[in-house]
Amino acid sequence: AGIIKLERIVRNIELDNWTLGVGSELHLSALNDTITMGMDKKIEVINLGGGSDTINTGGYHLSGGSLLVSRITFSGGGRISSAITTRTAGAAFDITLDKVTLSSTITGGSGSDIITIKQTSSLNGAIDLGNGNNVINAALGTRTEFESTLNTGVGNDKLSFGAVTFEDTLTLGNGDNNLSATGDAVFEATVTAGDGNDTFKFATVEFKETLKLNSGDNSITAT
Repeated sequence: AGIIKLERIVRNIELDNWTLGVGSELHLSALNDTITMGMDKKIEVINLGGGSDTINTGGYHLSGGSLLVSRITFSGGGRISSAITTRTAGAAFDITLDKVTLSSTITGGSGSDIITIKQTSSLNGAIDLGNGNNVINAALGTRTEFESTLNTGVGNDKLSFGAVTFEDTLTLGNGDNNLSATGDAVFEATVTAGDGNDTFKFATVEFKETLKLNSGDNSITAT
């Protein structure tokens, strides 16, 4: 147990060589740190410390504990199930998914969070982006599947996809929200939007349960 601080210089950490036991924390620098994996690893807390960081899973599974992030790219074809959150409650994160399966719960702060999806992806954990003008942007030609709840909080949120499936509830808070998909969009559960001028634009769309729109100049278009 204890805190290990490696905050002074940029680090390239081979996580295989580390054991982060119960109660332990690894703090990295405010520079552009890199973590690589050559085996499945279970952690407690890793604070990425700011900067533009990378975790390359190497095809392996990172589990347990939590990752405290600012700007980070997850890559390498593996799986991450450690909880992901901002480093401080009032901050925001900028997360890029590049060939990785994300099974984490994700909790944003009160800033404007960004999730960029470069490849066809499955996000299996509950996501609460908190208040702020949040953005989720998936590359054209990809399919994104949300297997748990997504809550974007209060703010003018923008969600852009190729094709997308929401298997659980989608909750858009108060604000002028924009949700679009250039491919098919399937909503298996209830979609709720708060007060504001919400815009929904799809190639094709299927709402299998309830769509609840509150006060505002709302529009839905399927081309």
